[in-house]
Amino acid sequence: MIWWVILHAVLAASALLLELAPVLVLLGLAAIVAHGIARYPRGPKLLVLQSDGTWAVPERGWHGLELAPGTAWTTWYVELALSGKSKARIVLLKDQLCAEDWRVLQLAVREHVASRPLSTADPP
Repeated sequence: MIWWVILHAVLAASALLLELAPVLVLLGLAAIVAHGIARYPRGPKLLVLQSDGTWAVPERGWHGLELAPGTAWTTWYVELALSGKSKARIVLLKDQLCAEDWRVLQLAVREHVASRPLSTADPP
């Protein structure tokens, strides 16, 4: 949530720095606030790491998905590229999950990447 607030605070500060008529600045600020409230991103869908190492998103009816090339992670976000009968890309931010879920997710992604054989496109 903090990233959403910071994003809109930066947008509001930028709008105040523009040398526009005060009415336009107020309209811009109103649009930024309205966007911040109305378009707040939903929390993550239920994402299940199954005991066989596959992933599922029951809400969408996706089961048996595996991590695919394109999966990436940093300290602050994880982008899951999932493939199987369906293909999906899911981006999760650190503040969307509790600390334990974030730790498990990071560990699962790192183990997958570490176990993946290097291709000729991978740097040494």
